[in-house]
Amino acid sequence: MEEPEMQLKVKKVTDKFTESMYVLANEPSVALYRLQEHVRRSLPELAQHKSDMQSWEEQSQGAIYTVEYACSAIKSMTDSSVYFKSIDSLLKHAIAMKDQLNAAQGRSDLLALFTHEKQIILFTERDKWKIIYFLIERGMFGSVIH
Repeated sequence: MEEPEMQLKVKKVTDKFTESMYVLANEPSVALYRLQEHVRRSLPELAQHKSDMQSWEEQSQGAIYTVEYACSAIKSMTDSSVYFKSIDSLLKHAIAMKDQLNAAQGRSDLLALFTHEKQIILFTERDKWKIIYFLIERGMFGSVIH
């Protein structure tokens, strides 16, 4: 009888020992130690990833600013087409006025009249009073150059 009884006691002791080892292996302090170990191993890599992400964010913000600035510059260029058309029109008008003045310089019997609308009217001495009266009636009279 001693042998089965001894086996039972050995079984109880081994079961208690196994249970104690299981409790020790899963004790909260061991778990916290393993957690600390994990954090210590993975934290530098996470910090590097965070630094990389911040750098990429700064680069992205710079690129976004550049694109927005370029878009506003292009929009300003398209909006300025009205001004370029006006400049073109004024240059064509100035060239036409210069051509008229050059033509008038070749003829001594022509007079030039500048209206308020910056137009030049060329006419002869004979038609001078008709033209001046016509322009005065319409409020367009400027000055006469001989």
